[in-house]
Amino acid sequence: MSENNLPIKLVLPKTTDIVPNAGGGQLKFFGEVTPQLKREITDKFENLLSFYSDVFNENESIPAVGKITVKPEAIAKSHKPSDLCRNCPIIGSEELNEIYIKVNRKNIQETIEMVKNPPSQRFQANMTAIVDIQPIKPEEKISPTLHSIVQEDFNSIKKVIKLKVFDFDDDFDNAQIWDYVIRKLCSLHFEDKYEIISYGDQLKFLKIEVTSYDDIIKLASINGVKTVGFFKSIPFLRTIFR
Repeated sequence: MSENNLPIKLVLPKTTDIVPNAGGGQLKFFGEVTPQLKREITDKFENLLSFYSDVFNENESIPAVGKITVKPEAIAKSHKPSDLCRNCPIIGSEELNEIYIKVNRKNIQETIEMVKNPPSQRFQANMTAIVDIQPIKPEEKISPTLHSIVQEDFNSIKKVIKLKVFDFDDDFDNAQIWDYVIRKLCSLHFEDKYEIISYGDQLKFLKIEVTSYDDIIKLASINGVKTVGFFKSIPFLRTIFR
């Protein structure tokens, strides 16, 4: 056999040659997982069920929003309670320590069962990061600027009230919530007082004419509405749907 035609030598790997990739660090627990902690978190999810019961009774496919507050030391992305929220997807955040989650009756009930019997160490670690879980209440949707202007010059803004609707990062859920919000506007007798204003393909708001601050409270009480403010100016180039 010539030097240019050497035999191929087969080298088989040994068990010690195979090493798993290093993980992203050890799980961080921010307290003990006690029966009391399980009860507290269960009660918070039960409160979500109660708060949104009218929405879920009307149509179980309509999504709602819960707000999770985490401990200051748990605001890092690596500590985000993704496992706790495996059935209630995270859809965004506002403050550093706050997380918005999509909820419906089924996924809340499933999460409650997992809180009672945590399915993983990561789930338990997520539980210890929680400070509070709350629904989105009407009063927190109304912008402070709107509230202050209402006290001073309500007539200047009553025709340009601005509603922002939650984005659930899902076409089906978004279609459902927009249909729901429009139906609620009509049931509250705003059917001739609203316009949908679109800025491009993705960003859209509702412009509504109101007659009193009570109307603003009613708008803020609609499930799916994220914020109630007012348009400071409306660009001429826009697409308006009715």
